Amino acid sequence: MKKWLKSFSIHSIIFFSFLPLFLLIMATYGGFYLISSQQLKNQTYKSANNINSQISNSLGQTLDNVYLSTTEITSNWYFFQFKQNIERDIAPAISPSNYRRLYNLLEGLIISNPNYFNSISLFTDDRSILVYKSTPAEPVRNISFRYEDYSDTVSSQYLTWILPRDMHPYKLDSGNYSSLGLMMLLGDENSRLHGFILFEINDELLQKEIQNAIITPGSQFAIICQNQLLLDRSKTMEAAELDQFPAGIPEQFDVGDNCYFYTPVTSHAAELSLGILSRVPLAEISLNQKPLSQALFAIIACFLFFWALDYYMIHLTVSQPLIRLNRCLAKPYDITAPIEFNISGSREIHTITGTLNHFLGRIHMLVQNLNQEMDDRRIAELNVLYEQINPHFLYNALDTIYQLCDMEDIRNAKEITHSLAAFYRIGVSKGANYISLEEECTHAQVYLSIMQIRFEDFTYEIVLPEQLKSCITIKQILQPILENAIYHGIHLLDDRTGHICVVVSEETAGIKIEVTDNGIGLVEDDLANIRKGLAEPFHPSQKGKVYGLKNVHARIRLTYHSPYGIAVDSVTEQGTAVTIVIPKIIEKQEGKLENDEDTVC
Repeated sequence: MKKWLKSFSIHSIIFFSFLPLFLLIMATYGGFYLISSQQLKNQTYKSANNINSQISNSLGQTLDNVYLSTTEITSNWYFFQFKQNIERDIAPAISPSNYRRLYNLLEGLIISNPNYFNSISLFTDDRSILVYKSTPAEPVRNISFRYEDYSDTVSSQYLTWILPRDMHPYKLDSGNYSSLGLMMLLGDENSRLHGFILFEINDELLQKEIQNAIITPGSQFAIICQNQLLLDRSKTMEAAELDQFPAGIPEQFDVGDNCYFYTPVTSHAAELSLGILSRVPLAEISLNQKPLSQALFAIIACFLFFWALDYYMIHLTVSQPLIRLNRCLAKPYDITAPIEFNISGSREIHTITGTLNHFLGRIHMLVQNLNQEMDDRRIAELNVLYEQINPHFLYNALDTIYQLCDMEDIRNAKEITHSLAAFYRIGVSKGANYISLEEECTHAQVYLSIMQIRFEDFTYEIVLPEQLKSCITIKQILQPILENAIYHGIHLLDDRTGHICVVVSEETAGIKIEVTDNGIGLVEDDLANIRKGLAEPFHPSQKGKVYGLKNVHARIRLTYHSPYGIAVDSVTEQGTAVTIVIPKIIEKQEGKLENDEDTVC
């Protein structure tokens, strides 16, 4: 458990500590919201179905009343006798007195029931009978009635419900045909004379049934017939909208952004498949849930507010101070200087900061002691390396003087002795390990003059720019390299005179000292071994050609550290080049050495 917690930040721990409570509240809210919203939705659906049923029952009763009113005409003796005479081809079909009485019945029906009927018409195709009564009065144009066009859909035995807009035997100037009508044909297929009686239902009678109904503010009602739009209260529904309905039209279904409710009308007009269709926007069904949503949202908002406040306070007093402390610890510091952190926060943070400052103080003291011990050790190692160099060269120089004396060359013996004294005077340097580049180059020139007297088979050249003479270096870095150049390079030449060149120059990295010779060079294996030896730690017990180079390289690294040191390049039978890179430093007036930006030449 402890290992698992270590992988989380304090922000994550704070967050996840509140997360279960938050999820519990959200789950409770979600469950309560879903149950309540479903109950509200069911209540809306129930209310819509109840309203549809009420409208359906009322409309069915109205249509039944209309039908009964029309039977007052069709069951009248005068109409019955008129209808029978047409079927039996008795002429005239109706006497003038009976026609008058029938006309009065039709006129009385439309006058006494203006809310039921828009018009009543009675017609025979020989135009002997032509009655048309309407409210308001409107002339009839272009009567185009043919028995064959209606015989398949309209009965000659009883009144049939029809849709006058789809099938109308005459034209009106206004074009305002009723939505519903009752029609009966006169005569049969064998009759010489044919005709019809047509009762057109007043649309306002149907419109009144759906006019004041409401489920939601945006709900709409319509009357449909045989899956076609018959009457729309708001004129906003379109016939194309019904094309998207499922087959059979269920009682409740969703299409697009609306919910539809359908209730069939039960009456004498059942053959028309009339029904009440209500449309309710789904968004308004959700509006009923708004108070519930607002209340629950307020609870969630309060919880989130206090959670955020608690989270912020913990962040301000615990998390943020720890982050600042971590950033302070991640910064690079000079551990040789005292370090103290001042982090404000809770009492625990102050305790941690105080303890940390105490440990940093102890670390600073230990680092100072360790640096002092390392400096003492580095000086001791340098002294050992210098002691390795000095006896080695002294032996070679004394051997040369011995050979000159043996050859009775007193002049050269005196010159070498004088040069040797100068060599060691510069090398000793009153016990100092640092000398100027001018002194180091003089030291190298004295050494080369001694070796030139001994071998007389090479020349040399030393180039030191004036502006670099006062720069400081550790002593005796050139002599071991020059010794290698003489013994392992130019001294082995048979076909040409050897030449050694020492060039000091300034570069971005510091000061570069290049020692080149035109000796026999190194084969690739020897060059690889030398480079490998320079990369390995130096041991005073090592011997061989690489000893002097490693001695100088080790002293430079001990003094100046990486990337300063020695690099070797060589081409067989062409010569060798040894490059020394040291930092560019000067000696202050007090005589102390510095190696920082303030002392760069």
